[in-house]
Amino acid sequence: MLGTLYYIFSEQEGPAVDIPEGELLLEDCDITSNSVAGIAIHGPTANPIIRRTRIHDGRSNGVWVYEGGQGTLEDCDISGTKWAGVRIEGEGNPILRRCKVHDGRNAGVVVTDGGLGTFEDCEIWSNALSGLESRNGSKPVVQRTSIHNSKGKGVYIHRGSSGTVEDCHIFNNGNVGVEIGENSTPLIARSNIFNNAYSDVEICKGSNPIIRECAIYGGQMSGIFVYQGGHGTIENCDIFGHTNYQEVVIRDQSDPTLHTCKIHDGKVGGVLLLEHAEGTFENCDIYNNGFSGVWIRTGSNPTIRNSKINRNDGVAVLTEQNSAGSVLDCDLTGNSQGSWGNLAGSQLSRSGNIE
Repeated sequence: MLGTLYYIFSEQEGPAVDIPEGELLLEDCDITSNSVAGIAIHGPTANPIIRRTRIHDGRSNGVWVYEGGQGTLEDCDISGTKWAGVRIEGEGNPILRRCKVHDGRNAGVVVTDGGLGTFEDCEIWSNALSGLESRNGSKPVVQRTSIHNSKGKGVYIHRGSSGTVEDCHIFNNGNVGVEIGENSTPLIARSNIFNNAYSDVEICKGSNPIIRECAIYGGQMSGIFVYQGGHGTIENCDIFGHTNYQEVVIRDQSDPTLHTCKIHDGKVGGVLLLEHAEGTFENCDIYNNGFSGVWIRTGSNPTIRNSKINRNDGVAVLTEQNSAGSVLDCDLTGNSQGSWGNLAGSQLSRSGNIE
């Protein structure tokens, strides 16, 4: 055991604290390293407990978990690292509870190459790139965590990654909030995502997340951006208040499903589909948006059913030539310019709607 106010500094090539096996108890320490990591946990029998420890200002990673390493980190403060504050790879599977990961010069958390990991009640903020990035077949679980003020993405999940993000607050990030990439299948649930400079949620390159019970609001660009063949199931989300782009944008042959979502109070519009986008909207409420509730462009083909599209500052559904799709059993009343716009040349199918 290493104990109260123990200061560890390393200028060696290896980590300041190297844990290849066993159940080390590390408490109330101050750790920095000019090498690969402040703390390295690796190997399937490595399972330390690290509490109330400050890991800071390293030249590489703060905490690096790999080769099946495990461990529990509680109430730790990880900051100022040149690379990731926390890096998990190679089936590494730590648990972080009530940890702070902040002011990194790269990403806050990177989960890569089959990494796992569980984050509970953490705060990840003010990192130079993504707050949380999951890539290359990784599957982190993030619960009740605040991810905010990243200069880049809030949460970025891509290249075959997956994961779960639940009960989170994700806000005020710089470029995008959540990006989910190639062949990914993450679950992002009950999150509070707002005040980002670009898209709060991005889904791209064959990804297929589930995003459930999120509040996604207040950013400068779109709330959810699905592109380059992205998929995903987005359920019970509240998406609103973005200033420079539609609340939900789908493009590039992407095909997400949105269930029981509220999409509202966007300054530019509610939903935009373009460049052969698809997508299914079921039991959604799209209202009080500037411009149209739904804008279907350039060969797009969504399905919208059992939804309410009301009180938008334009038409409920605006289409363009060569677009298609279905609008079925929807309430399209109360929009300032009516229910439909530019139907000429569109193959839109309409049935059972209240206009």
